[in-house]
Amino acid sequence: MSPGYSHARRLRPELSLKRASLILAVVLVVGIAGAAAAYKLKTRGSAPTKVVRGSSTREFVPTEAPTPPKRSSRALQTIAWPTYGYTPTRTHVAPADYDLRPPYHVLWTKRAHYYIEFPPVVAYGRVFLQQLHGRFFALDARTGKVRWQKDVGGPIPGTAVVIGNTVYTSSFKTQTTSGFDVHTHKRTFHIKQAGYTPMVSDGKRLYLVGYYDLIGLEPR
Repeated sequence: MSPGYSHARRLRPELSLKRASLILAVVLVVGIAGAAAAYKLKTRGSAPTKVVRGSSTREFVPTEAPTPPKRSSRALQTIAWPTYGYTPTRTHVAPADYDLRPPYHVLWTKRAHYYIEFPPVVAYGRVFLQQLHGRFFALDARTGKVRWQKDVGGPIPGTAVVIGNTVYTSSFKTQTTSGFDVHTHKRTFHIKQAGYTPMVSDGKRLYLVGYYDLIGLEPR
């Protein structure tokens, strides 16, 4: 055997090791590039990061209570709690003038004879209460006695709304919204639309919330 042949055989393992290392490096580079491309394709159609806007001078305090709304003394005596959550934004915060705190005693109890799913509204010394069999009550706020009641023809899906001298309520079964004069209890408004919160207002117009439609109304 020639000396040259023996030298080549000694070099062959070293060449094989270098070749394997090179191949492994190429595979790693291709794998990393493929993963990066796949991630880019996956995230290309995703929504952009949500921008949270706030004040640059005032720190946000998550436990801070909402500011109680301000209302005139006349408004407090007439429409005390006009809609679900007190305001259209559902703050559930009563005016600062409502300085009520425990302990309390029971003044009266009224049985509605079926489920009360939604809270009442309070206006003009009346508590307007609805139950899921369609009965709508106007109770004396001081005594709890029924001043008048109506059958709206089906389950009432939400809290009534008081705007001006009218209380509005609705029923999905009849697909109607009705408005009753809070003093005379006569029906002064009726339309074939129904919603959870039947009516809202900006003081100039009324906005009827139907099941599928929103209807703007204004006085004639």
